[in-house]
Amino acid sequence: MIRISPWRCRVCAVLLALLAWAAPPRASGNKEPGAASPAPPAAPTRLLSTTATGELYRLLLKYEPVPAGEPTAFTVSVHDLRSGAPVLGAAVELRLVNAHAELRSPLPPAAGPGDYTATVTFPVDGDYEAIAKVTRDGEIDLVRFEPVRVGALPGTAAGAAHARQQRLLFGAVVLFILAMLTVSFVSYRRSSRPGAPPPPPET
Repeated sequence: MIRISPWRCRVCAVLLALLAWAAPPRASGNKEPGAASPAPPAAPTRLLSTTATGELYRLLLKYEPVPAGEPTAFTVSVHDLRSGAPVLGAAVELRLVNAHAELRSPLPPAAGPGDYTATVTFPVDGDYEAIAKVTRDGEIDLVRFEPVRVGALPGTAAGAAHARQQRLLFGAVVLFILAMLTVSFVSYRRSSRPGAPPPPPET
């Protein structure tokens, strides 16, 4: 009869529960045999936006928060502060800085009137101070935005992908631990088997 120590049972139960949590959920409901499962809906793209006003222009900054190392587009819409008309032909530079990194990115004109867009890749997650420099007809306006959040937020496409990666990594770690416990248990069984009886003592 195989005997398993109580602590091994408890450890295995906990690891199996963690593995079940890390596994992707299965779709519920009845379906016909052989029917293909519908693909899960993709997480919607969630853009963050912030508005700031300088001495000459009113700016609207839009971006999608993504983890560090992944490119994301920053769009700055520039409008004249007095007339509200979109500003064309300006030179726009976006400065993003925190305690670990500093980025300066020129934003070329985009398709929309008054829109300027560039792709930025951050080295680390965190909050970045954002300052836009708008130059036009020899005049310079510095506009400070609220801090830019870099990272995968819940409800974004990047956040969903990041969560899937974390769950897969956690599941791989759990499987590795279970494999090590299995090898340890097999080794314990082999070492606990009774060997040949010792020879009788010589008289």
